[in-house]
Amino acid sequence: MGGGVRWAATAVSVSFVLVAAVAALRLNPAHHAPEAAWIEAGADPVPRSLAALTGVGPAGALVAIDPGHGGRDPGAIAPDGTPEKHWTLLLARGLAGCLRRRGLRVALSRTADVYRSLDERARWADRIGADVLVSVHLNALPRPRGAVLEVYYAGPAPDPGRWEMPGPRRWPRFAGFASLQRRLREAWRAAASERLARHIHEALAGPRGAGLEGVRDRGVKRARFVVLRRTAVPAVLVEPTTLSDPVQAARLRDARFRAALAARLCEGIAAYLEHGRRVGSAVSE
Repeated sequence: MGGGVRWAATAVSVSFVLVAAVAALRLNPAHHAPEAAWIEAGADPVPRSLAALTGVGPAGALVAIDPGHGGRDPGAIAPDGTPEKHWTLLLARGLAGCLRRRGLRVALSRTADVYRSLDERARWADRIGADVLVSVHLNALPRPRGAVLEVYYAGPAPDPGRWEMPGPRRWPRFAGFASLQRRLREAWRAAASERLARHIHEALAGPRGAGLEGVRDRGVKRARFVVLRRTAVPAVLVEPTTLSDPVQAARLRDARFRAALAARLCEGIAAYLEHGRRVGSAVSE
């Protein structure tokens, strides 16, 4: 076979693999009903749509909220002795209410002071067919004073495909369809997670006020937290303020301050889903 013909045949084969991989990415994963104790009443999930897998957030998208810590894991301790797990649950409840008022469905990984492992939380988001997972935490610093804002997402996966060039006279050898499918899916999830993180960060770091004065912005970061990397859905971990700071810890006792934080988180999540909806509409036209 001539060199030109061989190259054309290889190009066609590679194109077929890539098209098949993208199609496989759009397949709806199997849906399993969640455990009743893991989800609030009225938030029963439905299978994720094709739009959800491409980053589109249709009306009624399912947002999984993970209040950090719980049970035997108290998290950070405020100067007044209140554990982080208490405040994350209150913030998560406020966020859930805000999202529901926007027409979105919401599930919480815990609705009481119970322990869930990090791996359980991540797998739970997959099991209920969530469109996004938002893990709510509060920061803690070694020094007693000072507050920071940080938003994390899982770091990007390796390159979507791997090609090997053993020698100058040999054709590239594709690493395998299953590997490509897995890597493309992870690359999509990483990109969507970063987009979600940046929308939430923009909402939190916007015009200060509502008790966020003096909170230092540390921006969007990548991290290998278990709850972020063990799930198949776009996921972020948010630390909107710092529990170890006496000023912020005192403000958390104010329901209006917690409502303001929840509203900003809600705004960021909704902006991400709306961005996806616009993109999806443009693609379908």
